[in-house]
Order: sequence, then structure tokens, then C-alpha cells
Amino acid sequence: MAEKSLIEVISAAFADAMRSALDGTNPALPPLSPPDAAGARAAIEQLADRAGGVTDAADPVAWMQALESWRDTASDVADRAFAGPNPAEQAFVRFLTERMPRTAAFLALTGVISHTPDGLARVDRQKLRALVTDPGTVVNEGLWDALLADVGLPGTGRLPAVIVGLLLLAPQTVLALTRGDLRVAGLSAPPTAQPGPWRVFREATEGWISITVPIGDPADPQPNPRDMFDWAADLTPDLSGTLAIRSQRHDLGGGKRRTVFEMWLALAAEEDRWQYDFGSGWYLRVEPGLTGGFGYDGSWHGAFRQFALDPARLPGPGDPVEVTFGRELDAGAPDIAFGPPYDTRLVIRDLGLFLRLREDHPVVEVGLFLHGLSAVLTNRWFRTFGVTDTVFRDGIRLDLDLDLAYVEGRGVVLGLSSGLDVTLGIDAEFGKNAPVGFKLHSIRIHVPVRATEDSFDVRAEVRFHISTHLGPVSLVADGLGGWVGYWSEDDTRKYVGLLPPTGAGLEISAGPFTGGGYLDFTGGPNERFGGVIHVKVGTFEVTAFGLHELTGEPGAANRPTSVIVVLGVRFSPGIPLGFGFEISGFGGLVGINRRADTDALREQLTSGAAGNVLFAEDPIRNAPRLLDDLDHLFPRNAGTHVFGPTIQISWLNIAGHKVFRFDVGLFFEFPGPRRIVLLGSARAQLPPLAGGPHLIDIRFDIVGFVDFPKRILEVDATLINSSVMEIFHLTGDLAFRIAWGDHPYLLLSFGGFHPRFTPLPAQFPELARLALTVKPGKLPGGVFFRAEAYLAITSNTVQFGGQVELGYKAGPLNLIGFLALDALIQFTPFHFEVTISAGVRLRWKSTNLAGVRLEGTLSGPGPFTVSGKACFEILWFDICADVRIQLGSSGQPAAPPVSSVVQALRPQLTEPANLTALDGDDNEAIQARRPAAAGDHPLVSPLGGLSWAQKRTPLGLTLDRFDGVPLAAPQRVVVESPRAAGPVQDWFAPGSYANLTEAERLNRPAFSRLDAGIRIGLGAPGASTAIRRDVTVVEIRLPNPPSTGALAIAFAAVTLRAALERTAPSQVRTTAPAFGVREERFAVRDRGGAVLAEDLSVSEAHQRARRAGGVAAAKRDLVDLGAI
Repeated sequence: MAEKSLIEVISAAFADAMRSALDGTNPALPPLSPPDAAGARAAIEQLADRAGGVTDAADPVAWMQALESWRDTASDVADRAFAGPNPAEQAFVRFLTERMPRTAAFLALTGVISHTPDGLARVDRQKLRALVTDPGTVVNEGLWDALLADVGLPGTGRLPAVIVGLLLLAPQTVLALTRGDLRVAGLSAPPTAQPGPWRVFREATEGWISITVPIGDPADPQPNPRDMFDWAADLTPDLSGTLAIRSQRHDLGGGKRRTVFEMWLALAAEEDRWQYDFGSGWYLRVEPGLTGGFGYDGSWHGAFRQFALDPARLPGPGDPVEVTFGRELDAGAPDIAFGPPYDTRLVIRDLGLFLRLREDHPVVEVGLFLHGLSAVLTNRWFRTFGVTDTVFRDGIRLDLDLDLAYVEGRGVVLGLSSGLDVTLGIDAEFGKNAPVGFKLHSIRIHVPVRATEDSFDVRAEVRFHISTHLGPVSLVADGLGGWVGYWSEDDTRKYVGLLPPTGAGLEISAGPFTGGGYLDFTGGPNERFGGVIHVKVGTFEVTAFGLHELTGEPGAANRPTSVIVVLGVRFSPGIPLGFGFEISGFGGLVGINRRADTDALREQLTSGAAGNVLFAEDPIRNAPRLLDDLDHLFPRNAGTHVFGPTIQISWLNIAGHKVFRFDVGLFFEFPGPRRIVLLGSARAQLPPLAGGPHLIDIRFDIVGFVDFPKRILEVDATLINSSVMEIFHLTGDLAFRIAWGDHPYLLLSFGGFHPRFTPLPAQFPELARLALTVKPGKLPGGVFFRAEAYLAITSNTVQFGGQVELGYKAGPLNLIGFLALDALIQFTPFHFEVTISAGVRLRWKSTNLAGVRLEGTLSGPGPFTVSGKACFEILWFDICADVRIQLGSSGQPAAPPVSSVVQALRPQLTEPANLTALDGDDNEAIQARRPAAAGDHPLVSPLGGLSWAQKRTPLGLTLDRFDGVPLAAPQRVVVESPRAAGPVQDWFAPGSYANLTEAERLNRPAFSRLDAGIRIGLGAPGASTAIRRDVTVVEIRLPNPPSTGALAIAFAAVTLRAALERTAPSQVRTTAPAFGVREERFAVRDRGGAVLAEDLSVSEAHQRARRAGGVAAAKRDLVDLGAI
């Protein structure tokens, strides 16, 4: 291959740089806005031919003509690719930044290349000429003055920050260093008017060689300089690191010399606490500041020192400088969280690394801290394995705090505190109808662990909640137990011990009268005390219970007291409401310095805690559980208060037995109210026959929230200990969500969703199917039965299905047969899919030995398709056969492909139903709308806006099909408006518009929220012409009013403040949320990792990646493996 000439090499490099600039493949450089991108690309392709013409010129005249043609083509590239007054200079600068970044950075430091405020580059030809003829003057004097002028400081005529540039331009300095006779003149540092250690440091290092590097302002939206231009333009001496070096040569005689060398590094120049944010809450913090150095004067020496500016905190030799890497999130969120906060989860509250440096010993400490690790397996998780709701009602919890460090002079230092906590619900009663009886309610197992580098303690604690009755007297005790292990107390090693009770109660039943109480005297650092009082006379019943605790951390001063009290009154007959309904009870809840924990309410929903707080059955014997539930659902929180009423409504009273009963409480959280909490428990009980169990016993516990800042209503419900005729056991969950914010949606589910549907963006717990099972022992030996179903409704779909299982177990061998149905109906565009499956499996324990599985799917319309699959299973192998039948296509011509989706959607622009009014609330006026007449246009407030949305196809998505018909070529529809204020999203099934493989259908969500329209803003409302009005003030002086001392007592300050708050406008309307959450966006990258497109939905990202041969990944999930 012939060797290329210099002009051909330069042309090829220039062409590659221009292509990179037009494609925007270099993320470190700003994108271009070329006047004529197509023309620029065509001119780039001609450069190689023009360069070849210069190389192949036969004579000087031809060479000059060819060179002129090459120059004209290069100028044409610049004119078409760059806007502005001097495209040639901009092309030259872009070429250097793309292909010769170090040269471009040096020219920027010396001022040859500069940028205007509008981003245009220019070349200073005079400085370029001076750089070639007298580089020392330009480097040493010109640049340092320019940099200091940017921050308003006088120049010095010296440049210690680019001493490396001097070495490059003046290589004789390297020879002088080698010879050992280099003399460095004193270089005075930039002066500062601020007193303190920083000025002392600068003055002490005057005459040293110093290099200052800007660190970047953490408060800046983009603190990291993208390239050397930003480093030069954004130098901020207040946030910088300075390296100071000095060296002297001493003649020791006899031809020997010694070099005295010293180097110091100062960080966080003008700050007592410097912090650099990496994003997502991660930070690197230096506090109070650090100077460190080392030297050699015949032996090595070094030290670290604090660098504090506050005169009140003069550092001593033992005061450390701490460098911490950790994470801080808003609203006290944990650093690491896996799983939702109301379900099985792993949480780390505080995680980080630290480095401590001192001038005195220990000089170095390095380690890590892990505080508040909590691994929780909730009751909901155990329920999926068939465990009853009451066994692990509080789940299993593991807590851990760990501090691990290496300390100079001591070695490894360890601090460990851990604990495993589990409560087993036993509810085993002996002698229930006998004169003397005993009941074991629950067993709590707690395993605390603590360790240091010198000791290790562990023990297992077992505490019991028990009750016993002796005739009419019942006794209750909680917390009584013992421990065994290896434990140190007061420098004494113990191996076994007793645990005293933490609560005790007494109840007496004498005919129509029942009464008693329970006292919780746990005490401890939070001074927890509580109690329960229960009195029943005939059909009139009163129950009250409450807790007292201190808020804040133990040991803190002035800890506010928190109190929560619940009062309930039940009576029969109730207050009639009509149609057989009656109010059979009421009460209320008051919590001072308490809040409603929505996550705990969801977590404890399946355990029945919500219903227990509303209506406690047998409140004295169950008092420990009742108080624990109350404390867990409404934890202490200073400054927050909870109030609300409770009521019981019953229906159909049969022989004094309430068949249907609904207990509900509505609680308001103040100040605000910012949240409304609904707790409910609905029960249906048919009275037993001949003293047996209830024929029907169904209980639905309900938890709901209205969150005003989030603008969302959430309701969750679950079946608790429900049965029919003591034969069938009922389980299942219900959930309802409605949001009216920026992303409105409505979802209702009984028992979950279709297997291919993901209910984003709503936060749904894992819903259990509505299931019916036969209790053990009710069927012949070895036979088991289960039936389950679900129904879900969204704004655009209806989903339902179910499954029936029947099997037989003979030891480890079991035979199972099933029949299942899953149906999904989409309204716009109309589409349905029904899947029926059946099969029989022979298993050894959980391993398939053999089986047969049949599956059929009917989908339509356009046309109707029936697909079937039959599989024969042997161990781990499947032998399958497929069949697919299309109905309705014979004799019917295929629908013609749509040539333009835009034209097909044009009628949607004039469809009145697609246009709705948004917002428009006025805090200063009450709006009253007149009744709308037929044909009236939508009424829009001047403070609001419009929303246009259609449901035929998603916008911004690359479409392969439209209305079920394949397109002749992929198309994408984008709707724009000069007044566009953002997109409007709705649910779509991407598989209805894109050609997906089977693997893609399984791995991608069946439904996604995609753009359906746009929001249209109306701009600022216009103002009318001001009208002048003369106002006359008439002053009337009244005599002194009589004394109102009695009224002052009656209307205390707290009463007046409460009345004022009731009449004042709600704060919720004017309080902005602290942070927002949005759906994750995706980017498309080529095989080399370059970004081809970004800020896309997951569906559009996969569509573009398929056509570009790239990959789709979340914007923040890129992992750089370049160094591996």
C-alpha cells in the first residue's frame, strides 16, 4: 500500500474530527448546530480526493491549483458546519479539541484560543505569533495575569500553576536539574486579604514552586470541569488544592552535595468543611481541612495538620483531619434500600468510609462504618409459603451496627452490635372451659450480639406472653423469661439468667360485669409506660388504652413527651340508621408527638394489627400485642400530632349477634393536615350452631391514605383468618390507587394483575390471589385442593383470571393437576387476549418426574388468532409441539398498510373529547362555573392550561404497526406546539405497536406509560388597565371596652390559635414538595459505548437500539470496563 502524504494524513484527521463533531460522539464537547449538516458531510467526503490531487500534481501550477481546491473544500466544510462570524477558526479549534486535546489545552492556557460568552471559539493571532517568537513571556506573564483578572485579583507576572508548560517549552531546565545547579527565583503566591491559616500558608511558601489546581465548586450544577478550557476559565482559588515544593543544594565538601527537599499539599483552601458531591447523595468530605507534607534533609520526615479557619478551633497535634466518603439523602432516607419499606427488605441507614490523619499519634486511622442495617422478612413473605397469618405476625428482623477500623499503633479496632428478633404467634389454650386454664399467646426470641477487638458476647433471650384464669379471675404477664449464652455484666461473666416481666394485668368476670386493667412498665431509656382499661356491663362496653414515651435520642436534653390514647365505646342495641344499619360504637384516637407510619401500616396489614387497634377482642389478655401494635403503627415523632374519630356500624342483628360489622377510623395528621389515614376492619360472621364454630367468619382489614403533597389516594385490604363452615380457608389481597397529579392514573385490583401487566408508576405491594383452600384433615388423606382468582381494572384495561389445583400426596411422591385462565381486554385500541392452560405433573417432592402441559391462546381482533402448545415433560426435558390458526382472513382482503400515521391521527386534533382543562386554582378568589350548554367550548381558567391526549397510538415511539395493521415502513409521530408545557402520558401495550420477539415479550413490561399528548400552557395572564379609585378613610374612636378577664380565661391562647388555623388558608396548597420522583429514562449506545440517543422511554430505546445495532440501557447504569 502506497504511503500517504502529509496533506492526506492531515485531511483524514480533519475529516474524522468534523464527522465526530457533526455526530456528537464526543460527550465531553458541546454539540453542534450546523447551518447545513448534509452539505458539510458531502464536502467532507470530497476532502480525500482534493488531498490526493495535491499529492499527485505533476507540476507547480497544477500543485497550486490543487492546493487552492483543497483549501476551498475545507473552507466549505467550515462554512456549512459552523455558524458565526469566523467558521474557519471554529473548525480549526474543534479539530484540535477532537484530535489534539493536549495541544488545544495548552493553547487555551496561553490565551491563543479563547471562547466568547455565546460559546464561539476564536484564535488570537497576535498571541499565537508571540508564543512562537517569545514563549517564555507569554507563559510566565500573560496567562497568570489573565486568570487572576477573572477572579478580581491583581496579577504577579508569574505562572506557578503551569510550571510543566515551562519544562515543555524550555528543555534546558531539564539539563539544569540534571547538573544540579538550578536556581529557582522566589515566586510569590497570589495575595489574599483574608486573614487566617491560608494566608499564613501562602506567605510561608513564598519563594517555593507552587502548583494550584481548581477543585470545582460543589454548589455549581456541573462542578466537574469538562475539559481544560473550563479549568482555565473557572479557576476559583477559594476551592483549590495547592502543591508547594522547595529544594536547595548544599555543598558538603569533598565534591559531595546534599539536596534538602520539602513538599506540602493543602486542600480545602478557604473552607473549614469542604464537600464534593458525586450525585445521588454520595459525597466526599474533608473536615475541617487538610495540609500534609514530607521532606528530606538527610532523613525522611512528614506530618499531617488541620487546616481550620475558625479562630475558636485552633487545632492541636492530636486533633484529626477527617476525610469521609458516604451518602446523605433527603428526609432521612436510608443510604441503601432493597425492597419496599412496607415489605421484605434490606436497609442500611448509614454507610461510609473514613480516613483520619493527625500530627500526633495515632497518625492514621482508616475504616468503615455500617449503622442501622436491618433485614426484615415480613408476615406477607411467609404467607406466600402457606404459613398462617398469625405465626410470624411481626416477621423476622435482623439489626446490625458495625464499626471497623485500623488505627496506627493499635491495629484493628472493632465495634459490633447486632440482634435477631422474631415473635412466634402460638395462641395455644389449655382448659378453655375448665375452672382453671392456661394460654400461651406468643414467644419472643431475641439474640443480641456485641463484640469488640477484645471481647465477644452473645446470648439467646426467650420471653413469653401468657395468661391464666382461675374461675372468674384472669391474670396476664408479658416479657417473663430467661436467657442463656456468654455475656459480660459489671466485669462478670454470666452464662444464664432470668428476665423479669415487662407488663402484668388482671381481669374479673362476674355475671354481666367484666372489668380489668393491664400495666406496661417497660421503662428503659425512652421511659415507656402504657396501660389498658376494659369495663363491660351487660351490652355496654368501654375500652381505653395508651402509651407514654420520650421522643428523640436517649441522652439528649429536653426530650419532648409523646402520648397516644385510644378510646372506644360499644353498645347494643345501636343507634338505628335505617334499612337495618345501626351505629353500635364510637370512639377516637389522640396522639401528641406521634405520627402515622404508612409503611408500618402496610407491613402489618396482613397480621391484623390495624383491626386490633380499632376493635380489640379480649383487650386485657391481648394487651401486650395491642400496645405493641399501637406503638408500631403510630411511632413517636416530635412536632407531629394525630387525631381522629372511630365508629362501628353493624347490620343484621340475629339473636343479639351482629352478622355484619364495620369498624372504621379516620385519622388526620397535623400540622396540615398533610395526610389522612383510614383504618378499617369489615367482618361477616354467621352465628354458630350448637356452640360450634361460626358457619361463616370473614374478616377484611383495610388501610387507606390520602397524601396531599403526593396527590394520591391509596387503599389496601387483606383477608385475615377467614373461613367458611370451618372447611374452607380464604386468603387474598385488594388494592386501589387513584392519582390526580402530573401522572394521573386509576387502578383497582382484587387478587393481583394479569401476569404480563406491570402497574407502573403506581406503587403496589405483591398482591396475593383471592384463594380458597380446604383446611387440613377435611379431605381424604393425601388429597389437597386450591382455587384462586383475580380481577383488575385500569383506565384502559380489564383483567381477570383464575386457577384450580387438585392433587394427591403419598409421602414425597405427589400428583398435581391444574386448570388456569388469564384474560386481558384493552379498550383503546380494542384488543383482547385469553389464555387457557391445563396440565398434570408427577413430582418427587418438588422435582418433576413427568408431566403433560397444554396451553391455548385466543387473541384479536385483526384477525382472530388461535395458538396452541402441547408439551410432554420428562425430568428436565420438554418435548413441545406448536400450532397456530388464523380465523376470519379467508375471503377477506388484508387491510391496506397505513402510508402516513400522521394523516390517520389528524382527526384526533379536532376531537372535542381529547381536550380537557387543567389546574386553574386561584388562591385569592372562589371560582363558580356556569352550567355548560350543549356545544359550548371547554371552559379554561386563565391561570390553568389545556391537555390534549388521544389513545390510538403512543407518541414518540417507533411504530411497526398501527391499529393492528403492519406499516410499510417504521414511523414515529411527534406532536409539537409553541405553547407546549410537557407531555401527557397514558397506558399503552408496546407489543401492539412494535414487532417483538418472544424473548422481548417476556422481558419487557406488557404495559407502559407512554406519551399520549401534550400539555398546553396559556402563558402569563394579561392585566387590564388600572382604574383609579379615591378612597376616604373615616376614623371612629370608641370608648375603652369593659374588662374581659373571664373571656380571656374561657378563650385561652391555644383555643384562639386553633380557631385561627381553622379559618386560615390551608398550607398544603402553597407548600412545594421537597423532591420529586419520575420514571427512569433510557439511552441508546453503540457497541463502543457512544451515546446515539438519550432521554427515551424503555420501549422507544429498545426500538431504536434494534435498528441501530446498539444496546438500550438506563441512563445511569453504564459501567466502564475499559481498565479491565
